Amino acid sequence: MPLTQIVTIQGEIVKDEANKTVKLAQNHTAVRTISLQSDGQQIAVSLWRNLAEDPIIRIGEYIELTLCITFEWMKMTQLSTTRNTILKKILPMETTVRGQVEALSVKDNSIEVCVEINGNYKDFNIAKDLFAAEFTDCDDSDMEESLLQKILLDWKSEPRDLLL
Repeated sequence: MPLTQIVTIQGEIVKDEANKTVKLAQNHTAVRTISLQSDGQQIAVSLWRNLAEDPIIRIGEYIELTLCITFEWMKMTQLSTTRNTILKKILPMETTVRGQVEALSVKDNSIEVCVEINGNYKDFNIAKDLFAAEFTDCDDSDMEESLLQKILLDWKSEPRDLLL
């Protein structure tokens, strides 16, 4: 990657550091560093000025940042926002997960699933609609029992990809 490029990035916020105030050109300026993850890759992003205090920035949120610049720090490529950067919340990207389902819970409109992936645990909230094709023969009261049978028991003996 060239030393400096202007890029747009999308990803899930997986790390969020505390806001700091630094002095730039005799002005106190807010800065905050987050890490975005997409397709298994992570990159640090420095959010400057009003973006450092944006309430959208929370771990687990999916965002898009436009007009960021790349830079290298300690032999790692990182991003920095500019005065023209636009931050917007986006829908989660489709992801394929392969891991061991450890727990699940049926909620009103979603199913919470805890998956162990390479020794790390990750929670997913999945809309019930995504499971509709698998459970056409049961109502909501039977769904948790059917999920336990199908996912926790059947999938443990024959692992499958879970498309989220």
